[in-house]
Amino acid sequence: VGLKIGFLMGIDYTKLDIYESHLSFDRLNDAATISLRGRYQYSKGPGSFDKGSFYPTSRSPGLQFSAGLSYTTDENITFQGNIKDLGFIHWYSNSTIANFDNTTTVTGLSSAKREKNIYGSIYELIKSGYQNTSFTSSTNGRAELSATKTFYINDDNTLR
Repeated sequence: VGLKIGFLMGIDYTKLDIYESHLSFDRLNDAATISLRGRYQYSKGPGSFDKGSFYPTSRSPGLQFSAGLSYTTDENITFQGNIKDLGFIHWYSNSTIANFDNTTTVTGLSSAKREKNIYGSIYELIKSGYQNTSFTSSTNGRAELSATKTFYINDDNTLR
């Protein structure tokens, strides 16, 4: 039996989930209609990302849990089960959540600024549901199960 509890410090977090999307083109008007429904979560430590980002702080604390158990039978079969890195981080109150469910029109699709137009329109669509607030995210926990059998050759040169 083994147990481990770890304390975590969140540095940066970005997650974008698109639950539903729709795109239609209007070639006559050189435009496209984009509909998106989803959620954007973002948290960044203070300042730029450098070696100071790794200094301990209580700004975005978290907790992580791991546990394992193994059992060996009389026939040398070992069964093992683990739960690893199951936990959470609570991101501080200057973090961002944007829930969006909107439609926008992008114009100038054949112009030299089409990428800028598309990016700007989608950015404004996502930003429409923007709010500064704290949130909690889960860590990438996993479960493992395994079974092994030990074999060896004894002094009589027979396989055991």
